[in-house]
Amino acid sequence: MNDQKITLKADRWMYMFWGPITGWAPLLAAYGFIRDINRDPGGLIAAFGAPLLVLLFIGMYRIEIDDTKLSYRTLFGGNRTLPFDQILSIRAAQDYGPGESQFLPRYRLEIEPISRELYRPIVINLRIFTRDGCLLLIDKLSQARPDLEGNLPKRKKRHKA
Repeated sequence: MNDQKITLKADRWMYMFWGPITGWAPLLAAYGFIRDINRDPGGLIAAFGAPLLVLLFIGMYRIEIDDTKLSYRTLFGGNRTLPFDQILSIRAAQDYGPGESQFLPRYRLEIEPISRELYRPIVINLRIFTRDGCLLLIDKLSQARPDLEGNLPKRKKRHKA
């Protein structure tokens, strides 16, 4: 490989989608505080804190890939690192509706380690990252572990009109 570290961060569209959805709460709280409708500072702090928490949650998603390992970080899941030679299986999953995976991301990449005593499994939420970033991740995993390439999603070729 080429000794290059690749870092994938959350797609900017995630910020553009969740920013306006959560951004109305501080505006309403500030309006109520100014108009003397509600002088509760706790509500004002919560109204400003919730959007910041959502944006922080999105901003903490990060994938780092180098020649020897894969690292995945989330706000509540922490940092998980798995060397390529310790990967037992890779599976792309897409679930709809309730079931045993109802608390997992709908579009995800499940990476299982050889030893669960040494490493924790990694479940990557693919929806957070760009399409190109996900394809780059799949390409890097297939280069690092060609023996597991059959478990990775196939890259569809786009036809230009």
